[in-house]
Amino acid sequence: MADAQQPKAQEPAQPSQQPPTAQQQSQAQQPQAQDPTALQRQPGAEPTRTQQLSVQRIIVPCDVFENDNEYLVLADLPGLDTENFDFIVRGDRIELRGERIAGDQRIVYERSFALPNNADPNDIEANYRDGVARITIAKTQESRPRRIPVHT
Repeated sequence: MADAQQPKAQEPAQPSQQPPTAQQQSQAQQPQAQDPTALQRQPGAEPTRTQQLSVQRIIVPCDVFENDNEYLVLADLPGLDTENFDFIVRGDRIELRGERIAGDQRIVYERSFALPNNADPNDIEANYRDGVARITIAKTQESRPRRIPVHT
């Protein structure tokens, strides 16, 4: 009986051990651009620019109320200082945006609302206390109820 030839097992391909090209050496020597959200952690200090922060996005929980003269928006923004968030009116929208760093997380708070047609975008006030922002949006004079005197 003739010996059956066993197929030879292929040896795994070895990575080539060629020296790096001039372009590869040049790239290795160039400083790498850092991601602006990357921060480096130092013991007992806030993160700095080489450790990547994870980003957590939170849609700001809000309650909206209406009366004859205005709209009232109560927005939960816990743990923020007034320097860390903004309310911006853009056309017919109001945007709430804030952020803070907690440990190795960057927490971004966001919410956007369309302003009602009868809202006065030039008469909006906001204050902040105990983690809750209170935004008062006045209604236009034309949309407010008015009393009509009845003559006899």
